[in-house]
Amino acid sequence: MNRGDVLLARFPHPSGGRGKKRPVVVVQADAYNQALRTLVVAEVTKNLNMATDPACLFIDASTPEGQGTGVVQDSVVSCLLLATIKAELVDQVIGVLSPAMKQKLNACLIRLCQLRIGRKKVMRCRSFESHCRSFRSRRACSRSQSHMRRCTSG
Repeated sequence: MNRGDVLLARFPHPSGGRGKKRPVVVVQADAYNQALRTLVVAEVTKNLNMATDPACLFIDASTPEGQGTGVVQDSVVSCLLLATIKAELVDQVIGVLSPAMKQKLNACLIRLCQLRIGRKKVMRCRSFESHCRSFRSRRACSRSQSHMRRCTSG
């Protein structure tokens, strides 16, 4: 399995429960996929509420790129929900992200972790933070979402 593969696997519930079988995307580097028997994956969900979140990747199932992922309806790869799963528990590979979608996934992970690229720090905008203090209100605030797209693009 490689980075960007879309798999069908049991994704654990955040509360520690068993979870359910769903599509997941491998976000772990290929070098580690070869060396370890575990995979770091991101949840794929049909819930489109988080489609505009900077740490989420929207998959349009009607496009050729979306069809290549193997998902049957519009979905969101949520980098907000990552998990480590055993590689032998993967049911099947159902698709793969295109190179362009992998780049977008990289950007989502960078925003999630507030990583620095060179000297540039991603996702640290003072006016955004002062406008919406809590994560819940940031997600719900359309002004903040459009502001973040402007501040974090590029």
